[in-house]
Amino acid sequence: MKKSILFLLLFITKISFATSPVDYDWSEKPNRTTLSEEEKKLSALTVLDTRIFNFIIDENKEECIETQHKIIRVNDDKALDRENKVFIPMRGVKDILEIKARAIAPDGKVTLLDKNNIKEIDNLENYGQFKIFAVEGAVPGSDIEYYYKVRKNLMQYGVEFFQAENKVRDLNFYLIAPKQFEFEVQTYNGLPKAAESEKDGLRTLHVNTKNLAPAIEEEYAANRSNLAKIAFKLSYLNKDGMRSPRLNTWDNITSRYSEILTTNRKKIDFKDIFKSLKIKKIKSEEDKIIAIENYIKKNIAYKEGMGENLSEVADVLEQKYADDLGIAKLYVAFFKELEIPFEIVLSTSRYRARFDENFEDYSNIDKMLFYFSKYDKFISPERIDYRLGIAPADLGGNYGLFIAGSDEGKVKKINPSKDDQSLVRLEIDVEFDKEMEYITMNKFRQTTGHRANSMRFNLAYVNEEGRQQLEQWLFTSGIEEAEILESSLENKDIELSAKPATPFITKASVKAPSLLEKAGNAFLFKVGLAIGTQSELYQETERVQPIDFEYAKVYNHFIRFDIPKGYKIENLDDVKIEKYLKEDGKITAQFVSSYDRRGDSVEIRIVEFYKKSQYPKDLYEDFRSVINAAADFNKVTFVLEKI
Repeated sequence: MKKSILFLLLFITKISFATSPVDYDWSEKPNRTTLSEEEKKLSALTVLDTRIFNFIIDENKEECIETQHKIIRVNDDKALDRENKVFIPMRGVKDILEIKARAIAPDGKVTLLDKNNIKEIDNLENYGQFKIFAVEGAVPGSDIEYYYKVRKNLMQYGVEFFQAENKVRDLNFYLIAPKQFEFEVQTYNGLPKAAESEKDGLRTLHVNTKNLAPAIEEEYAANRSNLAKIAFKLSYLNKDGMRSPRLNTWDNITSRYSEILTTNRKKIDFKDIFKSLKIKKIKSEEDKIIAIENYIKKNIAYKEGMGENLSEVADVLEQKYADDLGIAKLYVAFFKELEIPFEIVLSTSRYRARFDENFEDYSNIDKMLFYFSKYDKFISPERIDYRLGIAPADLGGNYGLFIAGSDEGKVKKINPSKDDQSLVRLEIDVEFDKEMEYITMNKFRQTTGHRANSMRFNLAYVNEEGRQQLEQWLFTSGIEEAEILESSLENKDIELSAKPATPFITKASVKAPSLLEKAGNAFLFKVGLAIGTQSELYQETERVQPIDFEYAKVYNHFIRFDIPKGYKIENLDDVKIEKYLKEDGKITAQFVSSYDRRGDSVEIRIVEFYKKSQYPKDLYEDFRSVINAAADFNKVTFVLEKI
């Protein structure tokens, strides 16, 4: 769901109060920053990051004056290259009041911005219009300083992120508005609460912190969601001693969405569609839902943009394409026509933001699901790779607004998939060549859940070259010099993702000379590589963020072989690996490999699972040991010695 739906929710309440902008400016006489010994070791330091949002409302104006002022010391060439380009977003900007910048070199020389060098980019990497300029005269050891002030349309909510590559010595956020306009400010991820003050009819909310740590990118982490940020929103209007009901609430969104998604100006005729789907012969309500979803995802194409012809259901059915709003309205129209109960779920990816149930941040609404409580299943209208069932992995585990009717909205957790809903079972029967030149692996793999959805989607929608590469990976798992002798795919149709009991299956016979290597009079059987390359997790620095990865899952692997006649294996115990992550005495993640030998027949068993997709950071070492155990298994090599 794109911003077109969200845009329709916004409204501006007109009210007449007067105030003036805050008279904030940079110092006309620049002073070079004095660094501590520790700060000198940094590539760069953000000395000052000040952001001011000053709301001005009178009979003729409803606007916000936004001011940003930054001072950055660049200590090396890498930081200089990164920081001497300034990007000013123009979204919502009505007028530029001031842009200025300067570089203060180590010798004290000051180079001011030549405003003729300010360029405009219409759409920078799909993020919209920007003003861009380079800060000339900056060299390693310089202070780069810039200041801009812009006039924007009145905003009822907003979000500011503060963590990036640099440590921030001094951070300031101000929100200033007439006291009749009651804004709320919510801080996240370590920022202190806003201090409140009032003077001359203006209410100021101020957040200040010192020495904010830089952002750190870590594996298995929701890096963006963990950034320090501030969200703000207009919550109340006060006039003549009266306080309005709370504004911009979940209830407001509930009623507005219900109205938007159920309003159609033209008559909708489903008769021919229902006849083609043989809807009357479908007895199960769940099967009707599946049929509707398959019809829409096969027949209605997404077209970017807004317009009545893209969002009016009758037009959508006629022209076979729609915007995101039109597709959502189409689902709603189908479900209502067939009297199928459903809930609308509004949320965002947990890698983008954590949906805060206690603070109505409208910017955290950019995804939509349909939820069927009777079956505890979801439909994602925008995801072609998913069908009725589990929620997309990035939404599972986040909170969302569940809307059951025009006045029935409640924030609840979007249930993440369970580990046994995403299962990979791999069985490998190994045969040794009589001349001991290679091994042949007869591989059987069945997959359910998120990975099965992904495989089916890619097989259906990638080009021929991509499909061949995917099949090569599926059958050989990245084993070098592998030759596929026979292969087949079963249950690959994407519609089967709505049937959780039907796994995606691959079968292959693979010749793998690289897994058998001669070493003197012995042979090395690289048994660990048979399951495919495994990821390793190494981090030398102390873990900062909690663990967050795609979804809970289970792997069951079996490798079977007969020891070749005339040979023996003395190091079978090398496959014995046990690593566990326990919480309150319960195992919530593990990698355990073992073997069973009967005569010359050997069966290796691996059980690896993650019952959750999120773990606290104090369990990082245990989590890492489980992840790395699979990579350790990759290194297991049996030595086949002649008897």
